Amino acid sequence: MLQNDTIPQSDSLFVPLYLMKDTTAYSDTSDNMGFSQYVNKVLNDSFPVLHYSPSLFTEKTYVFNRNMQPKPIVAEQRSTDWLFVVVLLLFSCIVVLFHSFRYRSFEMLRTCFSLKEFEFFSKSVNGTIFLTIFPFVFVTALLAWNLIDYFNLATYLPFALTDVQFFGILLLVLFVFLVFRMGLIRFFGSLFRTGEVTRLYLLNQSVFFFLDFLLLFPIVTFALFTPPYMQLYFLATACGLLVLLALVRLVRGLCLVFYFSKFSRIYLFCYLCIVELLPFFVVVKLLISK
Repeated sequence: MLQNDTIPQSDSLFVPLYLMKDTTAYSDTSDNMGFSQYVNKVLNDSFPVLHYSPSLFTEKTYVFNRNMQPKPIVAEQRSTDWLFVVVLLLFSCIVVLFHSFRYRSFEMLRTCFSLKEFEFFSKSVNGTIFLTIFPFVFVTALLAWNLIDYFNLATYLPFALTDVQFFGILLLVLFVFLVFRMGLIRFFGSLFRTGEVTRLYLLNQSVFFFLDFLLLFPIVTFALFTPPYMQLYFLATACGLLVLLALVRLVRGLCLVFYFSKFSRIYLFCYLCIVELLPFFVVVKLLISK
């Protein structure tokens, strides 16, 4: 008497094709086997061996990059809380400035487009205007970090750094570069006895730093927190806007120089070669050498 869950090997029982046993394979017909064992034997004899693979829906061990190539999700598990802190800090600066110095902030923006407004503004402003370098450095460092992270340029460094450490280095380098650049302009102004014109030129740069910060901040924020396939558009827009504003700032500074005084061509040549054009040539040379 057979048990209810057993099937004799000799029975010609119809089974679907995907359960059909391979008749060419050797089989033992001397005894019976359980149904579950029968199904397992049919599957093992008739189909390739099954290999376990992690499920994307349960274990989520893989993600796809912008080139649609799978890679372990461990590479994507980076802490980005510090990005939220930096963005929130910059947004707070905007809110505080426009709330506490509402008319002063709009006056600074108007000076970027009017020489008359700039002349009036330059007579009533104090040295605190140069603090606009700080938000500009922060938003520029965020843009540089995002570019380096998007193109994986940090892999070319001879040492490993965390995201926060790398951002801190970028922040320090940009701040030192801008302070050194402004100090060099002040030095040449004292050397050629054009201190007042130099002050106006640096004031113009500080005003444009504030404008650059306001325009770049939303674009850089979107570039930080959008999917990879959208980041490139925001990064290209931010870089193009940064270069355009730098050119406008340079032309506007030269117009101020010729508007307020008879400027020395020797000083102008030294300024253009050392503190404006030379850094761009160095960056282009580094990119070409890569």
